Amino acid sequence: MTFFWNTIFPIIISSFFILIFSNFKTDFKKVDIAMKDSNPYISFVKENVPILNIKKPSYDIKKDLENKKYKAFIDDDLTIEIFKYDEDVSIVKNVFDTFKQISNSNLDFKKLSENLDLKFIDVKEQNFDLVHGVIYSIIIMTSLYTAFYSTSVINEISIGQSNFAKRILISPIKKIRYVFIKLFSSLCIAVLNIALLILFVKIVFNIDIITDFTSSIILIFLTMLFGFSIGMFVSTFIKSTENIQMSIILSIIMLLCYTSGMLGHTTTNFILDTFPIICKINPAIYLQNAFVSVNMIGCKDYLLKACLCSLSITTVLFLLSVIKLRREYV
Repeated sequence: MTFFWNTIFPIIISSFFILIFSNFKTDFKKVDIAMKDSNPYISFVKENVPILNIKKPSYDIKKDLENKKYKAFIDDDLTIEIFKYDEDVSIVKNVFDTFKQISNSNLDFKKLSENLDLKFIDVKEQNFDLVHGVIYSIIIMTSLYTAFYSTSVINEISIGQSNFAKRILISPIKKIRYVFIKLFSSLCIAVLNIALLILFVKIVFNIDIITDFTSSIILIFLTMLFGFSIGMFVSTFIKSTENIQMSIILSIIMLLCYTSGMLGHTTTNFILDTFPIICKINPAIYLQNAFVSVNMIGCKDYLLKACLCSLSITTVLFLLSVIKLRREYV
């Protein structure tokens, strides 16, 4: 059963979504921004950056941002004012950070564009569809399945959960050391499952999911650690049969992934607008946004925020689990 959920199920569900949505292209909406008519860069942006839709700001820019009339306001000196950071804002920030670097170098935008043959390709020509966002959520889901491994390990050393715990109790092996050894071996298996999923999507459907390998490896590793901490926390604090614990963990993982993009961005945005607290307590949202940002946009601005959010919650769950284990079994 563990082999099915960890290896086979991600491949099946990714194949399902790819087959369903491969020919269902979403209309990539332009990102609404605001610039004053006096802004010296407004003409260049209108002519060369088709992904941005320029609006005229009112006198109360802060209120406009709160009411979601546009995602960002660009001042005359290219300073960006936002209300909430998301994928659209990361696109805007990436574009205008580039502009700012050129501006600080005292180079002419038009001449530079002509000499280097620079152009922003219209998003209508690009393969922006539902598949990539969903696959990133499936990668996160598969990475979080490390929770199953940590649950099994904790149950093995818990008296009352297994006979093995009685044998290890009288052995010279420290339980914490045993846990780390087992978790490391489980991590290797989880990495193999992720690699199989990515290779399957590439070979069978010819979809390049990962373009920034370094950043993606960091995100996958952090997601796996988060999964470990979930499994340790549930198995340590919920004393029940392993099947019930596994069911609880699976429900938690599905909830985290469904609210982070597996059901599509429209559904995700609706959930987050209705229950904004979810955005603050669900690291999967930050991780999924970071995957999209580094692999589809080429922007790493969101990476640090995703890492900090994931590590903070992982650390809290891990410490609580270790403290409980030491009190009861060490």
